[in-house]
Amino acid sequence: LSVPSLFCFRSCPQLLLLLQHRWGSPGLRVVGPGQPVTATVGQDVVLPCHLSPQRDARSLEVRWIRDHISETVHHYRNGEDLYGEQMGAYAGRTELARDGLSDGSLDLRITGLRLSDDGLYVCIVKDGDAYDEATVHLVVSIGKLAAQGWSRGRCSAGTPLGVEQG
Repeated sequence: LSVPSLFCFRSCPQLLLLLQHRWGSPGLRVVGPGQPVTATVGQDVVLPCHLSPQRDARSLEVRWIRDHISETVHHYRNGEDLYGEQMGAYAGRTELARDGLSDGSLDLRITGLRLSDDGLYVCIVKDGDAYDEATVHLVVSIGKLAAQGWSRGRCSAGTPLGVEQG
């Protein structure tokens, strides 16, 4: 190491901490799905995330955030859900799946999906100084519109699409 490199290495603990946070920590690995999660407005959805290798996550800190705004969607620490930092749009709509925590499951359930829920979510896990994260892409669609009484561009009354009766 050169003198400037050695100086920074010894005098820049914040930089080292930042690098540790950016690239994760040995022994703590958080894994998300390999593809987007899709759901429809109004449905409930589970954003999957887990520890690998499998281990008890009940004593860890788990924070789910929206990637583009870095605001808290759900925060769990030492057996408690912490709602003080939660975005108002998610109040009463999120739940960390407690039944799977002992097996390393960090799944987040969001109820009553809205179009605004569409986007990237980050599952962040801390265990003391150890840290890792995984990203989950949620795609929310409007769903299929009911087309009862519609056939070949006409409604059941026989009026062509886009034609007003006069």
